[in-house]
Amino acid sequence: MNCSNSNPAGEAVTPEPLHQPFAWHSIAHDSPFRLPADQAGSVLDLAAGMRTALELIERNQLLLDDADPQGRPGAPLLSPFDEGDLMRLCIAVAKVLTREAGRELQRLRQQDVRRLSGLSEGSK
Repeated sequence: MNCSNSNPAGEAVTPEPLHQPFAWHSIAHDSPFRLPADQAGSVLDLAAGMRTALELIERNQLLLDDADPQGRPGAPLLSPFDEGDLMRLCIAVAKVLTREAGRELQRLRQQDVRRLSGLSEGSK
């Protein structure tokens, strides 16, 4: 794998960042799809943030496990306190995603029951 910061012509290039901070979507404000798009955007942002935090935690563990020739652990990326903070953040985000997904499923079930109820009343 080539990790240099130049192109074949030897010109310096700026690598693309691996982290994407949050998502923008281009759904019109008056679109009937605006609310679902906003919800999907929120889920995307929360999941991407959680993924970034977990990647940092994993990288930290790999650095700690990578001992030098004398058996000393590698230099950490995060302090144990920072790692704990990121883990708790991921737990909190997972709880929010779980709760909101449950609410959305309940809302959709209720809509489906009302729809089916309307269909059965219309056939009488």
